[in-house]
Amino acid sequence: MKFVQGKYLQAIESAKGKLKGMQLETAQGQQIVHLPKPLRAIAQQELVLGEDIRIWTAPKKQRLWAIAFIPLSPKASIPNMLAPITVQLCQKKNCCKRGGDALWQAFEAAAGQHKHLKITSVGCLGGCKHGPNIRLLPTNVKYYHVQPSDIDGLIDHQL
Repeated sequence: MKFVQGKYLQAIESAKGKLKGMQLETAQGQQIVHLPKPLRAIAQQELVLGEDIRIWTAPKKQRLWAIAFIPLSPKASIPNMLAPITVQLCQKKNCCKRGGDALWQAFEAAAGQHKHLKITSVGCLGGCKHGPNIRLLPTNVKYYHVQPSDIDGLIDHQL
């Protein structure tokens, strides 16, 4: 195993446009490094043409195959983005009887304070006797017998 360090010049793609490897400008000249399937998606997301990178390689069938890579130039700071929270609120009869309508209004008020909060109505989430019921996405966690006073704690827990 050896490492190759250089400037990422060009992506090598298949006829269908899939990333197969990369061409580097190194101190020894231009070299082609082939990417195994698990690294292809990561390379497409993380690497920028013209960027300096270091790649750990292993020879296989007279080709250099990447084992791992790391960009050498620092990335621009990534803005602190909060993942949007989607609240799915059951709107079936049993949940509405047990306070689902008041809970909907409380979540709408909370959505005004939290810009990353989205409320959607859904069908039955199960546990009808323990309503009102909600599901929080992207964690896909269900909560039963939710009261309007619980909303701030649930949102803070998701963040």
